[in-house]
Amino acid sequence: MIRPGFPRTRAGELISGNTGDVWPPLGNGSEAEGWRMGHTEISSSDVLAASMRRIYADILGQVPEGWALCRLWHFVPDINEPTSAGRDRYMDFCMGREAGFADSSLILKGWPAASAVGAGQSPGLVAFVLTRGCVRLVENPFQTPAWRYPERYGPSPPAFSRACEVKTPGESVLFVSGTASVRGSETLHAGDTLSQIQVTEENLREVSMAAGWGRDFGGTGVRWRHWRVYLRHKADLPAAQAWLARVAGPADLVVMIQADICRADLMLEVDLTVCR
Repeated sequence: MIRPGFPRTRAGELISGNTGDVWPPLGNGSEAEGWRMGHTEISSSDVLAASMRRIYADILGQVPEGWALCRLWHFVPDINEPTSAGRDRYMDFCMGREAGFADSSLILKGWPAASAVGAGQSPGLVAFVLTRGCVRLVENPFQTPAWRYPERYGPSPPAFSRACEVKTPGESVLFVSGTASVRGSETLHAGDTLSQIQVTEENLREVSMAAGWGRDFGGTGVRWRHWRVYLRHKADLPAAQAWLARVAGPADLVVMIQADICRADLMLEVDLTVCR
């Protein structure tokens, strides 16, 4: 069942930041301002690929004419666990997502921005944003588009773009997808948190520049920035806080959540949403 708005509950443990800052402040979800949010649960008891296929059918069925699906957040139960088919559950998630898109009658110009991290063993969560604004999709020149990943990452590549810029009459918003220590399609510095933080920052800056927002994520001319950092291990919190003290502005909204990352060798992932 699709419920309106961002969820009041959250998947994953908040380890730094305020509960009220978990979701980006998108004009209070006002349809008059061109935004509509929604969410639904991922059952931990269902077959994941089939569950995601149904969920995407439900979400895409919510998109009215003249609107677009621009951003999704997924919290997937046991995301790194192996399956009997020799895959992991993230691969099964990607299979279900791809099937859901394929089932839809919507004409898509590309994949929305998205992220997918773990939710422990609890019921998972999908949250999404629809917009009436003008949508432009963005890729990172130093990363293979996720939807072109080779088959060793699973039979269905991850269906998302690195970022999505939305322009409405009153504002522009840049949704940067979950970003990690990946170049091309390969993980860099497996298991090394400090080195992964550096590559993640470089990727965030490259996406921001590719979107035309500059290396400093819009600089001083922004209304707000919202950072969400996912950490596999709580012990890495001081390193992540030290990094954000350097790159985030004093008025930026920052939350950190303990969650498994989609690849077992990744230690962190970062979402960024910026409004100007």
